[in-house]
Amino acid sequence: MSTTVTTADLEMLREYLEYDPATGIFTHIKKIKHAKRKIGDVAGSETKTGYLRVVLFGNEYLLHRVAWLFTTGELPNVVDHRNRIGTDNRILNLRSGTTRDNSKNMKMDRRNTSGVKGVHYCDSKWIAKLAGRFIGQFDSKEDAVNARVEAALADGYSADQDQR
Repeated sequence: MSTTVTTADLEMLREYLEYDPATGIFTHIKKIKHAKRKIGDVAGSETKTGYLRVVLFGNEYLLHRVAWLFTTGELPNVVDHRNRIGTDNRILNLRSGTTRDNSKNMKMDRRNTSGVKGVHYCDSKWIAKLAGRFIGQFDSKEDAVNARVEAALADGYSADQDQR
């Protein structure tokens, strides 16, 4: 389980890691006794959930959160990957937000058969939903899609967030 990065960790992390905001890559800049890592080695390994993490002194840190902290000095609740690639920690790909903002950037469910996020066919009707909220049922897929898009835009989703 990852440790929540705190400002108290910042000094220690900066002592051992260097971050390149243009590439999103962290490198080791100080040797840790009895560790196999060398100065200049790329830091981090991929988690089962697709993010990069580093373990220092028994604590695990998610590198997208460390990147945000290094760059802005802030510790937001959520650091979102704009392109949804959890290993892409370039600062231009990261943004601060809320859990709700992050959920807007989720990809389409793998079980989706309509090809449109939030729209499915059920009992001779097309159903449109947004973030679990029922929007309506429609006779045509096109009407359901249009209602879903209108609701998404009214709710603050961007067009590309809504359709991926």
